[in-house]
Amino acid sequence: MAGQYLTGRMDESEFLMQAKGGSSEETRKHECDAYYYVAMNHLLAQQPVIAREFFQKSIETGMKKEVEYHLAEAEFARLR
Repeated sequence: MAGQYLTGRMDESEFLMQAKGGSSEETRKHECDAYYYVAMNHLLAQQPVIAREFFQKSIETGMKKEVEYHLAEAEFARLR
């Protein structure tokens, strides 16, 4: 799923919608990952304000076992 988004074969809204499927914890994991990748895409597009919002959403999932959670924390802090 992330690969399709990152290569432009899936748009942002579809990517975020697909992250919402599954059990509660599974959904939070997918959302954590998706928010991080969307944030990075915005950061690369020179949109730091939007990127920061998505890094925040990734952190708010509370999925501390996910690498993307910690990467989002680092990027969020860097953008302050």
